[in-house]
Amino acid sequence: IIGQESSNLTFISRSHLQVVDLGADQFLVRNLSVNPVVVRQQQLGKDGESIMNAGESIEFVAGVELRCFLRLTLERAPGATFVAASPAPAGPAFWVELGGTAVRPEVPPEQRRVHAQVAFPAAPASCNNGRQNLTVGRAYQHELHQAALHDEALAWVSREHFRIAELEAGKFELVAVSSNPMWRQHGDEQLPLSKEDKASLEHGDRIWLYTGA
Repeated sequence: IIGQESSNLTFISRSHLQVVDLGADQFLVRNLSVNPVVVRQQQLGKDGESIMNAGESIEFVAGVELRCFLRLTLERAPGATFVAASPAPAGPAFWVELGGTAVRPEVPPEQRRVHAQVAFPAAPASCNNGRQNLTVGRAYQHELHQAALHDEALAWVSREHFRIAELEAGKFELVAVSSNPMWRQHGDEQLPLSKEDKASLEHGDRIWLYTGA
């Protein structure tokens, strides 16, 4: 397709993408490679996930400028059917919203939000009971961070900074995956978190990131 001599071949891995059919013309896409792809204008790093609709595209990108050199469009084969083993999720169950002095004031709240995606199942039929996970970091929300954060704050956001996993309805687990300091605030209580520390998380809690101040 792109030629055996193309320099872009180095940006396509042997096992690059995993796609799961959720039914209703929706697909769950996971990037298995350290080479990023772009889905719905959002960069997906390794283990990044996104829900796509039939007719939407996955872009393979190269270089620091993330230049698109190959675009794949997901389409359902004519006559294909799908029998759901579990209900497909209706939409994001939760999101985190960027705030604080590191955020550019002109960016509206709806453009500061990072929405969760359905956790990728070990077996596609199980769909992990529809529970959703979220990883926050420059490798996952590259464009959002560049647009929403002041330039001097970007250096303090790691490629993978923290993860949030839905344990059950309304209950979550926060995992620090960066060596940069962070805190979880629940009410008036602030809990410091180091790399690989875990903490419970509820709706309304705040996650504070160190930005060099």
